[in-house]
Amino acid sequence: MQQAREAARQVQCRNNMKQMGLAIHNFHDTYGMLPHRFKFGPPTSVPGCTEARSPLALLLPFLEQPGFDENPDIRTQSIPMYVCPSDSSPVGADDTYCSYGLNCGSNNYAWGYWCNGTSASSYYCVYFPADKMYFNGIIDSSLNCSTRGGGRTIRFADITDGLSNTLAVGERWGRVIDYATKTPIGESGYETWPGTYGSFALLATNRLNNHYGGKLPNDGGDLPVWASYGNSFRSDHPGGAMFALADGSARFISEEINRDAEPGYQYPEGTAAPSRGEVNPNEAGRLFKSLASRAEGEVVEF
Repeated sequence: MQQAREAARQVQCRNNMKQMGLAIHNFHDTYGMLPHRFKFGPPTSVPGCTEARSPLALLLPFLEQPGFDENPDIRTQSIPMYVCPSDSSPVGADDTYCSYGLNCGSNNYAWGYWCNGTSASSYYCVYFPADKMYFNGIIDSSLNCSTRGGGRTIRFADITDGLSNTLAVGERWGRVIDYATKTPIGESGYETWPGTYGSFALLATNRLNNHYGGKLPNDGGDLPVWASYGNSFRSDHPGGAMFALADGSARFISEEINRDAEPGYQYPEGTAAPSRGEVNPNEAGRLFKSLASRAEGEVVEF
């Protein structure tokens, strides 16, 4: 009986993904670009750049929902299509709790998000290649609109690895496990669909279904924050998670995709950084990272 119920929940979750995938395509047909943190794309100069809406908020009219700007009441409401039926909302979560987020790629947020692109003294700007100073998924969630720091508008034409080989939307479960004790530490880490950052900044930096939370070693923890649940695709489905691909299709991806995963580092090889930073014990494997990047030229078979 329990298996039958979970199977039914997965069918509903898959349908949610298909609807979001279709909404993304309709948005692109309308505006010529993918939904973006800076509404319909940032202006070319930093002074004129202001944050607008979460991409999930921008998709509402394409999901037969009231528009965020036109209907203020929607801003505090639950959107059933944004909640996986296998994902019970954490205790204390807002009504706008969300189970899903858009794919920001495989770059580590610690060196993509924090570079503002304007300061020559910034550690992240100085030591990492210019072509890596952005997120390489279907949306760029960088901190600001500078050319180097991010704020890039992504179009389907930019996804040269192929729409059927690139993740668009994935799951994010709200519960967290302590890395040291491997025991639940409460129901936290949840996000809401109106949030301009948290609702969509999902990365394949870490293994699929990584639920671990932790603090930086210098804060008394043993798990770097970039290795934690906050930057991981994760679900409450047994053995994997549901995804929408950039071509609009939806599929369940098994945790077996982690089979080529091994511990990695905060910073990539080939930079002039004095060290590679903290060890990430939850580093994703090459296959999962390849699915998350839009134009790295990888050959993907899964």
